[in-house]
Amino acid sequence: MYKKPETKQEKYVGFPMKMNAYAHESLFIEKKDEYAFFLYFILGKMSQNYWAWGNFETTVITLSKQLPIKNKETENRKEIRRLLAVLNGRGWIKITFDDDSFEYDTLLTIYMVDLESPLVMDSVSSDNYKHLGYQKVTQEMFDACKGDPRHFRAMIYAEWRMFRSKENEGTYRISLGEWEKTMNISHATAVKLIKELDELNIVDKKRGLMYQDVSGKPKLETNQYFVVSEEERQKREENTDANGEPMAKEVNRYLSTAEANEYVTDERVKETNLFNPDRSVWLNAYDMYVFLTTKCEATLAHVNKRLDEMDKSRAGTRKRLEELGYKEKTKRDNETSAKIAVEEMSNYYVDSENTISEQDYAARYARSKANREAKAAEVKKKEQDELRLSLINEEIAS
Repeated sequence: MYKKPETKQEKYVGFPMKMNAYAHESLFIEKKDEYAFFLYFILGKMSQNYWAWGNFETTVITLSKQLPIKNKETENRKEIRRLLAVLNGRGWIKITFDDDSFEYDTLLTIYMVDLESPLVMDSVSSDNYKHLGYQKVTQEMFDACKGDPRHFRAMIYAEWRMFRSKENEGTYRISLGEWEKTMNISHATAVKLIKELDELNIVDKKRGLMYQDVSGKPKLETNQYFVVSEEERQKREENTDANGEPMAKEVNRYLSTAEANEYVTDERVKETNLFNPDRSVWLNAYDMYVFLTTKCEATLAHVNKRLDEMDKSRAGTRKRLEELGYKEKTKRDNETSAKIAVEEMSNYYVDSENTISEQDYAARYARSKANREAKAAEVKKKEQDELRLSLINEEIAS
């Protein structure tokens, strides 16, 4: 299973993708052990030497200096030793030593897994996902993640799913469910992770397009992900707008909005800012009223996503905007009710042959209003008289 290459290899570390095979406990790297991805890369680099390619000698003390995880040195060494045991237990490395016990200063000989072995190359399944082979990971990819092992793991997975130099290169779509399971994280954490990767120019997220299924119902494609090269990352840092947003992302946002706008079925939406991609334009009361009352599925899907993103940036934003919309709805409902009442009153005073004059209508309406007010005053006086009589009776009784 382990071998020493006779010739010098390319400058990369091969990561077995079965590290993400979540249905196989003997292979899978759990969330609590995600720093093992950083450690594996460091071990892989150390194994690329001229004396014994594929294996090397080291100690926990040496490795601890190269990978700071904990603040205290003793705790860091303890964590390094634990992660070495995790990788060894999964078969991704093999550790040997001559001492009687595995101490921090014990001289270890570490062998990296043979990337052409069945352990790496044979396919395994986790639900509908197959994992096999390995991904070439460079120093550039390691550096881009700036000490975040979860970003590093996600970057490796996204690059593997690109299927470079294959017939289906760049066509695979990673669902949120796949991110959650392979990364061993919750739905909310997966959403947060994807946002971080996109904002940090580590992995680009290309939103899926709107389309209609066989029944004509609007649907949204699963997103695609593309690892950003170091060269492209540097260009983006040089080309940002006044708000610090990369121009490429701004263009992508405008295009995604335009695609979604094609499936709008509610004409009122076109008079609002609901599909305005300009982040400096806020939603107003009428915008939210239309959102709360529309039945257009494309609008609901697009605005819900927009409101969720706004709420993540500033908690409570969605609630405040919805309250604004409900107030506008109440206002409009009241105006509609008043209009209906006036129309009903107008219909009531229509003569069987001819419509009454405006003067007659005004006079009749005034008399009707006076009668209603008189009746209300009479009822109120009666209630007051009954209350006064009740108090007198109570006083007499006492």
